[in-house]
This record gives sequence, structure tokens and C-alpha cells, in this order.
Amino acid sequence: MVGNFADSLHREGVLQGYIAGLCGERSAADDVLQTVAEKFLRTTPEADQLRHYLFRAGRNAAIDQQREEERRRRREADYAAATAVEPRDAEETAGDRQVLELVQRALDELPLLTRQVFLQFHVLGYAQKEIAAAHGLHLSTIEKRLGKARRHCLERLDEWLGPATD
Repeated sequence: MVGNFADSLHREGVLQGYIAGLCGERSAADDVLQTVAEKFLRTTPEADQLRHYLFRAGRNAAIDQQREEERRRRREADYAAATAVEPRDAEETAGDRQVLELVQRALDELPLLTRQVFLQFHVLGYAQKEIAAAHGLHLSTIEKRLGKARRHCLERLDEWLGPATD
């Protein structure tokens, strides 16, 4: 009975149309429907409550997705604002290039995993938890490797350029 009802909702596109209206686009509705289907398979409601359950679960999942999308947009805007730079003259650009080359030399002296972690965090912008999961390591290991890489780079820059004078 439950399977027949869910199948008929899917065939008719009623639930998908409802969720697409909440999300504003069909592709987002497909993601929300996938979430609802996974939740449905974990908790089977009573047959007489099925329609209400599916629509409520779809609404909640659509709201969660919209909130996450808004958080992602805010993070990207914050990152763009934080990384916006003023135009620089040729001398400053040449100095920046020299420092980047020295940092690359310092990074090349590090073990491969430490170098990868440093670049994934500082250049590619991955979260430390994401890096830890990708490498199958504990978060504390990632933190230690980042600290080691930073200290090494700063020490090498101090050797090559002299201590910072700010």
C-alpha cells in the first residue's frame, strides 16, 4: 500500500512539483526528493499519514537546502571581500612574486603530505575537517601539519629576507 501511494505521487509529479515550487528550480527539487526518499527509507510512517509525511519532509528538506545555499553564498561573498586587493604597482608586484617564489621553495622542503595540507587549506580554501576526511587523518594531525608548515615557511623567509620590520 505504502509503496503504491509513493509510486503514484512520483508518477504524477505532485510531490516534485510542490518541492520545485518551494525551491524555485527543478534540479534543486530532485536533490530534496533524494533526501526525502533516504529519510523515508529509514522511517516508515503509517499509511494514513504518508501523504502528510512526504509533503512535510519535502518542505523541511527544501528549507534546509535553501538555508545551506544562503550560507554558502554568504561565505563566498565574505571570502571575495576578504581577498579583494587594491591594484599594485610593478615594484610591489615584483616583491610579491619574489616572496611567493621563496614560499614555494620553503614548501618544497616539506614532506609531501604536509605540503598538500598547507596548499589545500591556504590556497584551495578547504576546511580542515574536509582535508582530514580526504586524507583519512584526525583533525589534530591536520592542525599540527599546518602549524609545522607555517613555522617552516616563516623561518625560511626570515633566513632569506631577514625578520619582518612591521
